[in-house]
Amino acid sequence: ETSGDGTSWATAVKTIQEGVNKASTEEVDTVLVAPGEYADDPGSYGSKNFYYRIKLDRKVILKSSEGKEVTHIVGRPGDGQGFNDPVTGLPPVMCVYIPSAGRGSIVEGFTIRDGEVPVVFATSVRSAGVGDPGMTGNNSYDLEDHPEAFWYVAYCTISNCCAGRGAAVSGGTIISSLIADNHTYTNGSTIATTYVHAYNCIFTRNGAKSKGGGDVW
Repeated sequence: ETSGDGTSWATAVKTIQEGVNKASTEEVDTVLVAPGEYADDPGSYGSKNFYYRIKLDRKVILKSSEGKEVTHIVGRPGDGQGFNDPVTGLPPVMCVYIPSAGRGSIVEGFTIRDGEVPVVFATSVRSAGVGDPGMTGNNSYDLEDHPEAFWYVAYCTISNCCAGRGAAVSGGTIISSLIADNHTYTNGSTIATTYVHAYNCIFTRNGAKSKGGGDVW
């Protein structure tokens, strides 16, 4: 069955990425997502074996129609330490990748889970939930001065994600969300406060392998 033009439920596209690809690059379109589990064929970033499910390469509002309980974006775990799955041999996949062209986007009403990033990114802030693998301390902006430079995550659950640092979210503003059961396999934390503002959120059962704090660093 082929995808439609994405202008109505009757002609909806079949994957989230198709919907994002059809969104305007000149205006801010809303990509409305029906209930389901979404594990789009992974795209790749650069040459470091980094894979993602969804790429927001333009400013959009990515929103579920029925809420996070019934609408999941699912990554793919590796071995929990940034390496390929020891059984399948498949590399880990993060969930939502937002490069610079997509900053200012809103992600609302999803469960974002089971993402992981490879160990080659272990020493930088590389989120397996929502984030930008190209963002480091040297090329980030302060949120107070440049809020448009990041993204917004609202009414979401981010869970079971794994990275070297910033496992759940790196960058942006998190609003009324649950951040649970994520962990880092080096000295990071579930979020990195240098890049994140969180409002009315719950952090629980997150962990870090060594220094840095399980929830916030």
